[in-house]
Amino acid sequence: MPRTSGPTARFYAATALWLLGMLVVGLAYFLLTSPLRGPWRVMEEVVVWTGLFLPFAAFVGGLRVHRMAGPGSVLARAVLLAILSYGLLAYGGPLVNYQGDLAAGLDVETRFPFGPEVPGALRDLRAHVEANPPARPGFSTDAPLALPPNWLTYLLHLPAALAAFSVLSALLGWVAGFVTIMKPPAPRRNARWFLGVALGVVFMVTLMAAGDWVRRDPAHSGVLAAWGPLLVPGVCLAVLAAIVRRRLGQLRTSFTWDPP
Repeated sequence: MPRTSGPTARFYAATALWLLGMLVVGLAYFLLTSPLRGPWRVMEEVVVWTGLFLPFAAFVGGLRVHRMAGPGSVLARAVLLAILSYGLLAYGGPLVNYQGDLAAGLDVETRFPFGPEVPGALRDLRAHVEANPPARPGFSTDAPLALPPNWLTYLLHLPAALAAFSVLSALLGWVAGFVTIMKPPAPRRNARWFLGVALGVVFMVTLMAAGDWVRRDPAHSGVLAAWGPLLVPGVCLAVLAAIVRRRLGQLRTSFTWDPP
């Protein structure tokens, strides 16, 4: 990348490069370990994984421009990633999934009684289930009318929560750059790798645990299960920001930041 490129180009280029790397690895694993799938299923994996991996790749974007842009500038650029992530997860994935089932000749009227599982359809499905509680709640994709209302609420909020993680992830990358800036090159690189991987793994583990928790009992809050895991990166961001303010305040002021 040319040295004259600005923070916007560097932020999005770094994010896109890491996103592409994660997609290549994920898709290769999917193709090697799954039965032969049609083009619609492959497209669904690409769309959903892009929306899912994008928030994690935003960490690298924030890290890439930590010496060139302020937190407000990073936040503004990360919002665009969040919008893209939400669009892919809330609309792109469900629409491709629906078209894939339709192309495969499956009974889409039974599997999708209110159409593709975009937010509007999920709200309609939840309203129907609340008005007509299933005798035996379950989680089979072939029996959507038996899904518990709290699980539908969770599915409705999850894409937005994951998209919001894009902003926190980018800011975490930006702060991580300052936290590790005083280390020699090799230890600095290792520390940044560790922070990025550790934060991503902890968030994913928390997210999976929250999903299991909401499935165990219809009384468990789907909203809490979807948004609660964001407390983990939020607390980490607050801690790292406090470290930056305490130890590197004078160093930070020596950099010239471009306006957003």
